Amino acid sequence: MAVNEATSSQTVTFNVGGKHYEVSISLLEGYPDTVLAEKAFMETTSPIFLDRDPDRFAYCLDYMRDNGRVNLPESVTKKAVVAELGFFGFTDIDESLIDDESSTEQSAKRFHSFLARAHQNIIDLEADVLANQKKIQMEKLAIHCFGECSKSGEGLVVVNVRVGSFGVTRTPSRAVHIGTVVLSDPSHFKVCCEKLGLEFKASAVIGSCDAQLRMKKLQY
Repeated sequence: MAVNEATSSQTVTFNVGGKHYEVSISLLEGYPDTVLAEKAFMETTSPIFLDRDPDRFAYCLDYMRDNGRVNLPESVTKKAVVAELGFFGFTDIDESLIDDESSTEQSAKRFHSFLARAHQNIIDLEADVLANQKKIQMEKLAIHCFGECSKSGEGLVVVNVRVGSFGVTRTPSRAVHIGTVVLSDPSHFKVCCEKLGLEFKASAVIGSCDAQLRMKKLQY
């Protein structure tokens, strides 16, 4: 089929360095003075072979499709694409519309973006470490409570929850009182206790404590 008989709804295929690109005739009609338009309307064979770099050719198509605007990855320079456009006969190229990620400004933006992500990753990792440390502390506290329950005549341990550190005291009721503890995740502490066979119950607020947790060792 002779391409010069085509209508605006038809396409032409270019074989660029072994890679095929199908381009609409209507797009080429917008750039009639280019080599691409000349070959499309004069050649009778299809695909039309072009011995050029296929990747850079794709950005030439972007140039036509987006009215001169092109976004280039870091691996492709603006200079190379402008040279390719010149080879194909494009004139009056507005290079300010070609966004080159390899430029100093774009490199600076990428650097700050990478740096911000790296800082956020550190914050996330530190948060994970802190969360795991708190879980380990609760596991140790549950083991401590289990040991104290075993020593108690009633097999009972009472934990008063407030901000601070914890200590162990004995009361006339023979229950073991673990003075002051920090529980960032009471639900996890409850799981830790239940895994050791401790019955976990929370009672009302007592004195200056935020809550009182009573645990009783179950019979095996």
